[in-house]
Amino acid sequence: MRKSLSQYRIFSKFRQKQWLPGRFRWLGVSSLWVYRVLTWSVLAVGLAFAGIVIALRYWVLPNVESYRDDIARIVSERAQQKVTIGAIHAHWDGLRPQLVLEHVTVHDAAGRPALELSRVDNTLSWLSLPALELRFHALDIYRPTLNIRRDARGVVSIAGVELADGNGGNGFADWLLRQRDIEIHDATIVWNDEL
Repeated sequence: MRKSLSQYRIFSKFRQKQWLPGRFRWLGVSSLWVYRVLTWSVLAVGLAFAGIVIALRYWVLPNVESYRDDIARIVSERAQQKVTIGAIHAHWDGLRPQLVLEHVTVHDAAGRPALELSRVDNTLSWLSLPALELRFHALDIYRPTLNIRRDARGVVSIAGVELADGNGGNGFADWLLRQRDIEIHDATIVWNDEL
């Protein structure tokens, strides 16, 4: 013998006619309808997140080396300096994707190496998705060589970026300082004085 759905408490007409309390009464919908919408919304967000993780795990990260030139081009455009990347490897740090960049070089306007990074370990944060901004759980930089130069005019440039007298903010520096954990190991600073 089959029962109709209205005999179950969750589908009964009594259950469907209950209204939301006070301030939500203007919506004119039952609490069952709101419950169903919330349930399907949470389910859709969960499935979308699972799809992103699976795509990263099996499609993007194993083939990340083939995107090396594209990544270097995008970083160069954003930094407004030429950036070269020797190699990229991808791993998982627990449930977080990790990228290892090797032999990263940032060039100044004259094409000279201004910042050389032997290895950069980036552990990505899942907070990047809701923030719509790249965020790192951990950023480890190994054996960087930073070139600071004072030219014949007396203008100082750090990593190929000239220091200005004004208080103009640098978007990259602000973004870098918002990261959760930055560690620099075995750094070298080179001072070139052309004055």
